[in-house]
Amino acid sequence: MSQTEAKYKEVIKSITYGAYTEENLFIQMHSVIPVCRHNFFNVDSNKTLENLKNVIKDYYILEGNEYRKKENAICLQFRTICFYTIECPIVIRFDEAFNPEDGTSTCTITFLGTGEYLSIFNCIAYKEKTAVIRSFEYILNDRGDFVSQSLNAVDMHIDLSKNYNDDLPNEEIMDFINSDKPGLAILYGAPGCGKTSYIRHLIYNSDKKFIYLDQSLFAYICDASFVSFLMEHKDHIFILEDCETLLADRVATGNTRLATLLNISDGLLGDSLNIKFICTFNCPLSRLDGAIKRKGRLKVQYEFKPLCREKALALAESIGSNLDASSTYSLAEIYNPEDNGATEDIKRKVGF
Repeated sequence: MSQTEAKYKEVIKSITYGAYTEENLFIQMHSVIPVCRHNFFNVDSNKTLENLKNVIKDYYILEGNEYRKKENAICLQFRTICFYTIECPIVIRFDEAFNPEDGTSTCTITFLGTGEYLSIFNCIAYKEKTAVIRSFEYILNDRGDFVSQSLNAVDMHIDLSKNYNDDLPNEEIMDFINSDKPGLAILYGAPGCGKTSYIRHLIYNSDKKFIYLDQSLFAYICDASFVSFLMEHKDHIFILEDCETLLADRVATGNTRLATLLNISDGLLGDSLNIKFICTFNCPLSRLDGAIKRKGRLKVQYEFKPLCREKALALAESIGSNLDASSTYSLAEIYNPEDNGATEDIKRKVGF
């Protein structure tokens, strides 16, 4: 038994009032009043404890755990560790919360007004920063019921200034996404010019929740079950990729689903749900129904084109590729030059 443990147990016996705290024990063990406290976040408690043990020889550690039941299993939810020592007037407390999605920890240190604590500060170790992973919801039709499944989006760390032309209205699109009003945004253009990659960029640079709706579900947009699903997902951003058929001219194609989409985007239903739609397609804008482009309804419209020659050459040079200066290139062709006449192979392949 260390001297600190013996002192701790002696102090516990002497405390006669109510519930005791670390501060009370601190006072009893050192006969002084603590005057300041420091909090350190994202602390690696295990590494910090090992470091403390190398600096402080006489100590006593107490650990308390709190558990919860989840899906018929017992899981650790909270852990508290208190590090006591009589070598210096200090108490170190670690508070850790365990969450399946995000584990967090806090280290609290209580000091006296005097003393040399640099060696204690140097013992504090921090957890390595992990990359933020953003997700989106993918809609499935399960025998007439709409359900969603969370999928991780790939962060491609896109430099917009290098990979897109200067007329990309990124600020305008972000304002639309973060606004409190419903609406419709159209992102169109030739395949391979970066529409999907740009949507990944939006997912990683906005706190909004995104839902992906593929072509197989467009036929259900008029169903009451789909409207019920929408009502459960207010203030979400719906991504409708390759939706030429959904937005096609009603007179030419007999399209009956467009009216529902327009009502959701800016009608009475849209006012209530604040749902936004980002629609992407490859066909010319002239094939779309004229009602889509009505003022107030279409918030953003942008055509993705091959990079201008100057940007294409600069981007190719930055990744070690040689391009024919007399041609124009899409992002897909720049990053995947094997079939477009480039003289050097690029190992990195990126889908745009």
